[in-house]
Formats: sequence, structure tokens, C-alpha cells
Amino acid sequence: MLRAVRGETVTHILVTHTHIDHSPATPALAKATGAKVYSYGPHPKPPEGTTTEQAGDFTFAPDVRLADGDVVQGDGWNVEAVHTPGHISNHLCFAVREDKALLSGDHVMAGRPP
Repeated sequence: MLRAVRGETVTHILVTHTHIDHSPATPALAKATGAKVYSYGPHPKPPEGTTTEQAGDFTFAPDVRLADGDVVQGDGWNVEAVHTPGHISNHLCFAVREDKALLSGDHVMAGRPP
């Protein structure tokens, strides 16, 4: 995980959502880099008597909670949080303004809906 950023300074960790294939390594990455974690928030608790469709990371807690339209800035870049709750209620995409690009966690997926 850290080999990808060897020799770089990591200042921000942006997490799209809290399914177990996305957020569990975040605390280790934050500890290793000293970077703050930015995300919509913790994994949503299912209503009593129901279950979730996919396992979630109930231990996840960002340092900074983002809402739709919030902007995270770094040295020479601006990223806007775009709340996209279709995959899970706490899913965010990130709009990179300078590149006119949208980074998505799990909204662009192969396969057919059930």
C-alpha cells in the first residue's frame, strides 16, 4: 500500500465510502503518513431488525466529515465532495476541478443489476 506513495508527502486521504473493500486500511495509512482522513462519515447503521446488503466498516471514523459541495484543498488542487448515495448512503465522488474529472468509488461497476 505505501509503495505507491514512496518518496511522496501524503497530506489528505479521501475515502469514498465504508464498505469493507474500501475503508479498513485507512487507519494504518493515516498513521503511516500522518495525513488526515476526509469522508462523508461513519458506516450507516441499518434500521433495527434489518441487515445491510454488503458488509460495512463500522469502526471507520474520518477526521473531517464532508458534505455535498464541501471543497478540500491542497497545494495546487481543489477537490469537491459530491454526495452520491446510490451505492450506499454515505458514498462520495470527488470532483477534481483543475482536471474537470470525477473520481468515483463504486458507481461505475460492471455487471447487471439483480
